[in-house]
Amino acid sequence: MAGQESVWGWMWVYPSSRREDGLEVIPYFEAFPTQEQARAHLQRHLDGALPDAPAAKAAPMLRVIRPGAPVVVRCPPDAWIVFEVPAGTTVDSEAAAYVDRNRDALVRGLSSGSGASVLKRVRDNALVLVVAVALFGLAVLLGPFLLITSLVDSGASPSCDGRTMSPGDVCQIPPGRSDSGVFDYQQMLERAQSGNTTAVLLGLVVTAVEVVLVLVVARRRMRERAKVG
Repeated sequence: MAGQESVWGWMWVYPSSRREDGLEVIPYFEAFPTQEQARAHLQRHLDGALPDAPAAKAAPMLRVIRPGAPVVVRCPPDAWIVFEVPAGTTVDSEAAAYVDRNRDALVRGLSSGSGASVLKRVRDNALVLVVAVALFGLAVLLGPFLLITSLVDSGASPSCDGRTMSPGDVCQIPPGRSDSGVFDYQQMLERAQSGNTTAVLLGLVVTAVEVVLVLVVARRRMRERAKVG
C-alpha cells in the first residue's frame, strides 16, 4: 500500500522579506517512519531551544496537542508543522507543496498584526540591518587604521607648524590657542606621544566593539541554526 510507504517530516516556517512569496520554509532533513516519531523529534528540538527563542515558547504548545491530531504549532511569527511525506516524494518537495496548499492560512496565522504593521516591521528590520552593516564596516576600517597610524607615528619626530623638528629646535605656538606657549624638541615629542597614546586607546576600543559585534552576530546565527538542528 502506498500509504504504508509514507514517512513523516517536520518543518519550521516563518515570514521572510527575502522571499517573493513571503514565507521561509526550512524542513528538517531527516524523515521519520511515523507521525509520532516526527513529533517526538520536534518536541526534543523545541525543548532544547534557548530560553528566549521562539521555539522555547512553542514547546509547551506542542505538548498539549492530542496524539494523532494534525500538528501545527503557531507561535507568531513562527510555526512548526509535522507533515506526511508520500512515497516517491522527498521531505523538501513535500514541505514546499504543503506550504503552497496552505499558504493563505499560514500567512494569516503567522501575522502578528495587520498587513501594514507586518510590512512596517519588515522595513524597520531592513533599516536596522543596513545601519548595522554600515557601522560594522566603518568600525572594521577605523580600528586598524587608528592603530596602524598611531604606531607608525609614535617613532616619528615632532612637527611645528608643519615642519619636522630636530633636537635643539624650539616651537612657538601663538597666543589664542589653548596650547599656546614655547616648547622645546623634547616637550613637543612628549605632546605628540601623548596624542598617539590616545589614538591607540581609541583604536583598541573600536576594535573591541568590532569583536563584540562579531560575537553578537555569531550568537544570533547559532540560535537560528539551533531552531532547525
